[in-house]
Amino acid sequence: MIAATVAVLLFAGAAIGYAVYQANSTGIPDSPQDIEGITVAEYAPEGHVASEQSYPESPGVGGLHDPEWADCDGAIYDNQIREENAVHSLEHGAVWIAYNPDAISDADLSVLTEYVANQPYIFMSPYAGLSSLISLQTWNHQVFVDAVDDPRITQFIQLLRQNPETTPEQATCTNPAFLTDPLLEGDPSRAAEGGSGPAVTDPAAPTP
Repeated sequence: MIAATVAVLLFAGAAIGYAVYQANSTGIPDSPQDIEGITVAEYAPEGHVASEQSYPESPGVGGLHDPEWADCDGAIYDNQIREENAVHSLEHGAVWIAYNPDAISDADLSVLTEYVANQPYIFMSPYAGLSSLISLQTWNHQVFVDAVDDPRITQFIQLLRQNPETTPEQATCTNPAFLTDPLLEGDPSRAAEGGSGPAVTDPAAPTP
C-alpha cells in the first residue's frame, strides 16, 4: 500500500514538473528583445511614396511605404501582396506572418490560419524566396522560425501586436477595399500618377 502511494506521488510530481517545464519553455518573455533570434531595426516613422521600394530586410519591417495599407484585421491573403502596402500595416501595429509557399504543407498552413483568422491587427500571406518556413514582422522587429508550433510565434504576437512602445502610429487596420482587391507583388501603387488613387489612405502620416 505504501509502495503504491509513493509511486502515485512520484508520478504526480513528475507530471507537475513536466507541466511547469512546458509552461516555462513556452512562456511569454518580459520583453521582445528576450525572444530568441529576434532582430531589431531602427526605422523612424516614415512617409508615403507611390514608388516601389527596396527593403534591406526580407520581408521589410519599416521604411517608406505606400499610402494605402493592406487590411490587417485577420486578413488571409492567398497570393503575395505588395510589400509596400504590408509595411504600412506594420506601422499601424500589425503583425505580418509570411510563409514560404514552396515549403509549407497544407496542414501547416491550416495551423497558421488559426493564428490569424478573426483576430485584429494580424495578417498573413505567402512570400516567395523566404529564407525560412515562416517569418513574423512588426515595425522594426522580425523573427524567423521553421515550425508552426514554435513558441516564438505566440511570444512575438503577444508582445508586439499593437505594442504602444514599438508602434509608430496607433491607427486602424481595417481596409475592406484592399481586402476585396489586394495589390499583389509587381502591381503599381493605386496612388501612382494616372492611377485610380488608393482605396484608403492615412492622412496623418507625412509625405516626404
